[in-house]
Amino acid sequence: LSRTGPVRLCLAAGLLSDTPSSLSCQLSPRHYLCIVQLAMKQTATSVSTTTFILFFSVAWAMTNQLPGSDAVPAAATNIRDGTGLLQNLDAPDESTDEKPNLHFDGAYSINSKRIPTGYGSVGCVHDIQSEQRRYYSDFYPKDIQKPMTVDVCWDFCRNSRGAQYFALQKGTECYCTPFFHDDEDNKGETCDDPCAGDGSSICGGENLQSVFAMYDVKNLPPVPCKKAPQQIPHAKMFNSTYYKTAVPCANAVDKPLDPTVNSLCDVECEDGFYLNDNSFKCEERGDRLTYSWAQMKGTAACIAVCCGSPKAAKNVLQPSSGICYPHTYTASCMDGYTLDGKASGITTQSIQCLMSGAYQEVKDCRPVSCGLCEKRMHSTVDNPNMVRTLHESCHHTCNQGYTVNAEINGPSNFDDVCQASGRFTDI
Repeated sequence: LSRTGPVRLCLAAGLLSDTPSSLSCQLSPRHYLCIVQLAMKQTATSVSTTTFILFFSVAWAMTNQLPGSDAVPAAATNIRDGTGLLQNLDAPDESTDEKPNLHFDGAYSINSKRIPTGYGSVGCVHDIQSEQRRYYSDFYPKDIQKPMTVDVCWDFCRNSRGAQYFALQKGTECYCTPFFHDDEDNKGETCDDPCAGDGSSICGGENLQSVFAMYDVKNLPPVPCKKAPQQIPHAKMFNSTYYKTAVPCANAVDKPLDPTVNSLCDVECEDGFYLNDNSFKCEERGDRLTYSWAQMKGTAACIAVCCGSPKAAKNVLQPSSGICYPHTYTASCMDGYTLDGKASGITTQSIQCLMSGAYQEVKDCRPVSCGLCEKRMHSTVDNPNMVRTLHESCHHTCNQGYTVNAEINGPSNFDDVCQASGRFTDI
């Protein structure tokens, strides 16, 4: 084309390049339409020239399949016909590669300046959080969607303000999210669906998601707590291959605690103790955009199981208040009672509060036995073959012609009472 007529006008408007080599880089079908319309507005332009430009424009566009997403110079928006603007050249095409607005609410944004430049795998999870998600399929029509891969999902989510993670599922689905909630209901399952666009990679599963954390170059994936968590009294200890020592966190056996996906120390108390409170976790300190570190904060307490007040037992003296595992108290037999009923028998027993929250069995104390009634001269006794125990008596009756005090009108009967010592006493 010569640099005359309508072409010169389009050059002035910034729609054509001075050099033919860059023509295909700056023209779109809309720009060719501009050339034709401008040509028809010039009275000095002949019909043959207009026809040629129209034919050339259509042929060039069809041959080179120019995209409609080329940037339009600002000057082009001021080109008008007799009634107004030719068209809104600033409006994006349907085929534009411009990133969609995926931003989440400000509450989910760590820092407005944060621009993720990399990602790392979190793992295979069962994410039940569904309200804060932006799906790839909701922003791109099906006819321009790319076969799903990890990088396609990453490229979709990386410019989303507030998004901290991206996840893939079922081999074809991708979404961005500021957080996720793994309820571990599908703990026995694995992510095993190949990515639709890369069969060598995994993109989640039927019910599980492959989750990736996005990070900024100034703050790589969150720094884990590098120092081993300190021991918690009465908490079980686990040998950690990461910390090279025993730790009180069951979830730090083969990996460290970190501020994001594995922060809370999973404390398990020893038998006889229960976890009363647990805020012991790995927390992030500093600013992710400058410098950050992680350290353990909070507390955890394993409290002993208590048994409450002891239950009553026969002839046993016990404390009124309870004790806790693994302590014991002493139960004592009342005076005149022993555990076996013998005067020389044991009178105390040690009772422990068990890890179950119950006491050991408290045995009843038995009254001391004095045995059979002793024989008295010139008398008979009631029930001579019956063993008497504490406070039970042997009733003796004097034979005819005998009294207790040898007086004619004296008492003719008397009782022997079994005492705490295990012997009878005259009364």
